[in-house]
Amino acid sequence: SSRKPGMATEFQFHLLSLQRQMERSFVRVAAGADRPAVVILDRGLLDSKAYLPDAWHRLCDMMDTTEEEVLARYDAVVHLVSAADGAEKFYTSQQAEGFEFRKETPEQARELDMKLKQAWAGHQNHFVVDNSTDFQRKLERATEQVLTVIAKLED
Repeated sequence: SSRKPGMATEFQFHLLSLQRQMERSFVRVAAGADRPAVVILDRGLLDSKAYLPDAWHRLCDMMDTTEEEVLARYDAVVHLVSAADGAEKFYTSQQAEGFEFRKETPEQARELDMKLKQAWAGHQNHFVVDNSTDFQRKLERATEQVLTVIAKLED
């Protein structure tokens, strides 16, 4: 289609382009290190599918890629479930300094979290780390998943 994409799609396209370039740069720096390195990202390109599901395939076309190629960019996906789902008392909109840093209500956060899980569900190494333990143990469980993937890649 030759029609101009909507502003949200246009913005997301530029955000994805920037993120893809940053990821490439991080991987190049890691590859140039004099010892083994792991690149861990807070967000992945497929997150956009959760935010703009109706525009996802158009965004892939605009970026000259496919969802399969996007999935293949990542060796693993470790999804840390939102505190809004299972640790609600820790889900606040305020940082310690008093600045607001979350816009979503707990309900909205749970909905977005589910969309993110669904977006990445097709990845062969997709791990979900829930809130069934305290936060320190949650981080340890996430770290264990990363180490498991690294061990598989080394074999």
